[in-house]
Amino acid sequence: MKKQIQRFVQACDICQRQKYVATTPGRLLQSLPVPSQIWEDVSKDFITGLPKSKGYEAVMVVVDRLSKYAHFIPLKHPYSAKTLADVFVKEVIRLHGVPISIVSDRDPIFVSKCTIFMDSVVVDSDKGNEADHSFLEESTHILDGVELQEPYVGMEFDSEEAARKFYAEYARRVGFVVRVMQRRRSGIDGRTLARRLGCNKQGFSPNSKGTLGKEKRPRPSAREGCMATILVKMEKSGKWVVTRFIKDHNHPLTATANGFRTEDDKDKKIAELTMELERQDELCAAYREKLLSFINNIEEQTEEMSTRVQLIIENIRRAESEMQKSSQKVYN
Repeated sequence: MKKQIQRFVQACDICQRQKYVATTPGRLLQSLPVPSQIWEDVSKDFITGLPKSKGYEAVMVVVDRLSKYAHFIPLKHPYSAKTLADVFVKEVIRLHGVPISIVSDRDPIFVSKCTIFMDSVVVDSDKGNEADHSFLEESTHILDGVELQEPYVGMEFDSEEAARKFYAEYARRVGFVVRVMQRRRSGIDGRTLARRLGCNKQGFSPNSKGTLGKEKRPRPSAREGCMATILVKMEKSGKWVVTRFIKDHNHPLTATANGFRTEDDKDKKIAELTMELERQDELCAAYREKLLSFINNIEEQTEEMSTRVQLIIENIRRAESEMQKSSQKVYN
């Protein structure tokens, strides 16, 4: 019966002319919200059909939607969701951290599989760290006689600000600096739904030498690829809950309660800052004198130039009057 209906519809002239769409009509396109931080929201697309070069014949383009900075990653056919997740972690997450959202025009099944593999890659590398802190009991340390509470998965806060203050105080006592990394906002009212904080040494800043321009003096790297991070999300109850916490750092920490090991270190730091402030004041005074002398030179040159221009104008007028007199004599 199904084949008969298909043959009838194919042979019917009216059925072939009157085509209609049975799906719900699409709504108006809505623009994506503007990210508030770089590498918080990225877009991912693929360029295929390219001529093969050294085995590569496709390019994965990852663009930061705020700064428009892009990574062009070559790929080899055939590639799967797992290989794309591995490449994404190696080329993007390693440098900029885990983005909150990824915009892609691929089908939902492909995107979901890629996301699952990506999460597994990130979680597997941190599984040993998270397993120690997944319990809901309160874990504390004693540091210089001061009780230090350590974050754990499931810990609740009344607000995002309270969570940030708690982690900043924890970082100050443990011995690292907090970096505000990513935020996920609601597409309806723009509220913050999740916030990720981490160590300021996360990622890498290699001293790569450019091919154009002068050679730059190599500077010490400020980041060392540290994976220490905390992720807090707002639940339906309004509470902010820690959903991920990575404790271990790959760099030495200075565990202090007030930011300085001893009072002498504090006085020494104050003296260094005072000397630096005095030096900057001297530099500002020297720059001010140079700027004033430069302005005076410009004013003198401007006056001299205006005098010369005035003389040139008078000479031109005198020459024109003489030419007019000579032409009148010729006609007379």
